[in-house]
Amino acid sequence: AAKVALEMAQLDANNPDHLVRHQYYQRITQQNHHFISAFNNTPNNTTNFLRVIQMYGGMRKTNELLKAIEIFSKESETNRINLTAIKNAYGLIGDWEGKLKVDLQLTEHEPGSYAAWFDLSQTHIRLKHTNESTQAMLKALNLFKDSEIKAPDIIPILRTNALLKPLRDQPEIKRILQNN
Repeated sequence: AAKVALEMAQLDANNPDHLVRHQYYQRITQQNHHFISAFNNTPNNTTNFLRVIQMYGGMRKTNELLKAIEIFSKESETNRINLTAIKNAYGLIGDWEGKLKVDLQLTEHEPGSYAAWFDLSQTHIRLKHTNESTQAMLKALNLFKDSEIKAPDIIPILRTNALLKPLRDQPEIKRILQNN
């Protein structure tokens, strides 16, 4: 894009917008190189990982994004923040099998987190695993009921999200929704 903008500036010298666009695209390119370099230098840094994931996602560079996930998964500490970053990266590209593996890790790492079970349920339903999704949602709802902090509130999401419609048809979940 920077090259095209420079060519346009040369062809249409009276219009300064082309040169401004060229400079803008050069800055973006330099910034992207900086993000890649920072990630390559410290591949266990969550901020650097998030930056390259956002960059590769925006550029639709799925192969590079998958490589970054693989590197970060191997190099980073296993904790809630890093697992969440990894699962969100898989979700960004619609790799539901990859996301499922990390969602399962997250429920093992944070078994008392209703949000982790809720996300696991959503991933299962995307994979058409209705029974597993139902069980994960029931666990999420049970933990949510006893939780002091209720953000996000999963009840309205469960009631209205089109993705979760198959779960609303499940008798156990139907009963819980009727009572809330």
